[in-house]
Amino acid sequence: MYCLGCNVQAWNHWTLLVMTKFWAALGRRRGINRAEQWFQQDGATPHTSNESLTWLRQRFPDRLISRRCDPEWAPHSPDLNLPDFHLWGYLKDNVYINNPQTIPDLKAVITQKIRQIPREECVRVIGNFARRLAEQWFQQDGATPHTSNKSLTWLRQRFPDRLISRRCDPEWAPHSPDLNPPDFYLWGYLKDNVYINNPQIIPDLKAVITQKIRQIPREECVRVIGNFARHLQVCLQRGGGHMEHILERQ
Repeated sequence: MYCLGCNVQAWNHWTLLVMTKFWAALGRRRGINRAEQWFQQDGATPHTSNESLTWLRQRFPDRLISRRCDPEWAPHSPDLNLPDFHLWGYLKDNVYINNPQTIPDLKAVITQKIRQIPREECVRVIGNFARRLAEQWFQQDGATPHTSNKSLTWLRQRFPDRLISRRCDPEWAPHSPDLNPPDFYLWGYLKDNVYINNPQIIPDLKAVITQKIRQIPREECVRVIGNFARHLQVCLQRGGGHMEHILERQ
């Protein structure tokens, strides 16, 4: 454990050096005003250590996209994450063509390939990113705090015509759990996993809920959405009638 701690400490120090010497210098060379510059990173432990986040918050106040920030970026939403849906794949496809064997060679080729990304490509990727955000939907249950005037006003501003909730148009049927992925999957999954260690205080409960949601594999989400589509088809076939017995047989 002591060696592991030393290793993490060393990585934290290395990460800060990279951010200081590389990113800041790159911004200066390209004439980027640091007051307008945003910083985004993945959830690797060295990146989200207290030391790293303290450094980043000082330099990017209100302009930091990372885990352990407010609002916190969803680390398992690759379609809403520029590094995940473009940069990492681009680098893997181009960096390992010549199979660099040493760390200096790896650093050099990564830097080279990032600098070779055309400006037009960056504009296209940002456009796709904005489009994906504009296509994002929000769904919630019918709990009173969720459907208050204040809550729904906030949600309608951010998800116009993309909000699934009570008191919306069209109104989502709150008592149709077979047509509601949170009801037929998520709440049961969370109850089965969150209360294993019986959290006693609100911060612990929030922490374990967040942890368990993040641990849901992407493949599981794909399977749930596939079941959701199948439930809708059965509902249409049954004319809105009872369908639990059919779903259980399938």
